[in-house]
Amino acid sequence: MLHIWIVYCLFGCLFGTVTVTGEETKPAAKGVPNRVSQEEKLIKDMFEDYDSRSRPKLNSSERVEVKVKFVLMQLNSLNEKSQVLATSGWMEVDEKIQILATSGWMEVEWQDERLTWSPEDYGNLTSVVVSSQLLWLPDIALQNSASEIYHSSFQDSKFRISIWNTGNILWIPGGKFFTNCELDITYFPFDDQKCMLHFTNWAYTGLQVNLTNSVSVIPLDNYKLNGEWDIVKTKATREDVFFYCCPEVPYPAVYFTIYMRRKFLYHLTNIVTPCLMLSILVAVVFCLPPDDGEKIALGITVLLSFSVFLLLIAESMPRISESVPVISIYLTIFMAMTTVCIFWTVLVLNLHHRTTVTPVPKWLRVILFNCLARMLCMRSAVPDYEKKHHPEENSVNNDEQLTRLTRSDHVGMRLSKRGRGSFTGDMSPCRCITTNHNGEANKDLEKSYSNRLLEEVVDHLRCVTEKRMEEEEIESQRAEWRAAASIVDRFFFLLSLAIIIVSSIVVLVCMPMSKKDITSID
Repeated sequence: MLHIWIVYCLFGCLFGTVTVTGEETKPAAKGVPNRVSQEEKLIKDMFEDYDSRSRPKLNSSERVEVKVKFVLMQLNSLNEKSQVLATSGWMEVDEKIQILATSGWMEVEWQDERLTWSPEDYGNLTSVVVSSQLLWLPDIALQNSASEIYHSSFQDSKFRISIWNTGNILWIPGGKFFTNCELDITYFPFDDQKCMLHFTNWAYTGLQVNLTNSVSVIPLDNYKLNGEWDIVKTKATREDVFFYCCPEVPYPAVYFTIYMRRKFLYHLTNIVTPCLMLSILVAVVFCLPPDDGEKIALGITVLLSFSVFLLLIAESMPRISESVPVISIYLTIFMAMTTVCIFWTVLVLNLHHRTTVTPVPKWLRVILFNCLARMLCMRSAVPDYEKKHHPEENSVNNDEQLTRLTRSDHVGMRLSKRGRGSFTGDMSPCRCITTNHNGEANKDLEKSYSNRLLEEVVDHLRCVTEKRMEEEEIESQRAEWRAAASIVDRFFFLLSLAIIIVSSIVVLVCMPMSKKDITSID
């Protein structure tokens, strides 16, 4: 048997295999170095008896200190059609459902007492990077999440973990975080918003894992400027939350708060300015003369333009009913003013084109001609200003004119003296009578005929004069109503212009300036 064993060994040496207890082994090739690195050896040694299901504490009564930090990168513009504030995959605000979507990364630090080593034993290696699936991870949950409480990046093995020889661990997961954010649009588009990310332990209590913030603010070193939002302030805070089930057990929570201020230049240019221009057109309606016939047409055209304009900007307005934005108040004021101005224009036209001509009432004459005309510097527009303010002289002149017209005797005497020769001539109808009667009879007959003729002339002149005076009176009353319409027109023009200026200053300047600073509310 010995010689068979020797032959078998020689055969194994020739072919490079030796079978011992039924197993085949391969000897190391000559000249080939050892391919196991110090890092591989370190990882094998660390995780040989490691259990990722238990907390990284040798003393189970001690709690694990976990520090978190959130890093924000970029904010982008608002998509007006869908009302989503997109942030290049980094941050967005959906104003319809009030969701803040932020993207960035978190820096999570803790210490694992089981993952320590001496660098001298592993070629002075002080740190290694391993997969997150190999070791224990804190169960950080996004408490105010609008999608998933456990973020997918927390379970993604692509985000590897750095381990130092002291047991310190750094984990940097990143991704997009959707959180609920309650928006206050009272001062839209001059509003400030405050949104936060609320991180907490989901299963571990504060006695097991203590979650704290490593910094007091959100780092903005990698932040890029945004076209619509300015970040005014950031803050990182921590507090212990107690639930009714176990009031003696704390649950730590870390809040990363972002204070944002909207840039209103876009809305000022595309909403406020066109609205202000349309409102000025409403005031221009009162500058048109009433005889032009286009005052109502222009007012209705402006009203229709307002309606179309409101439809165009409706999509860019936040659809939240908790509060009314100042821009909505501004548009509502101008819409109501446009409607009221149309009623005012109808009133002016009714005064100007009055069908039933009656004297202007005394109270209206006092208000318009005595008060408003002075205030508006339109005293020259009042008809017969001197006569209206000196009625005694006007009455005396009219009485004298009527007296002159009714004195037929004096007129007859003057006309008879001037026309006596014509009545004694050949064309006189009484010549045949003078041949048969004495001179006195001829004179009496001639005088009676002249008186009758003069009476008819005077009656005709009186009718013409009375007709002319009646027409002048009617025209004077119409002129008064036209003057009243022009005064009311000027008053409504200044009133609408004052409403435009005052409402614009109050809504666009005073109200935004009176709002509280959002950073000082907390």
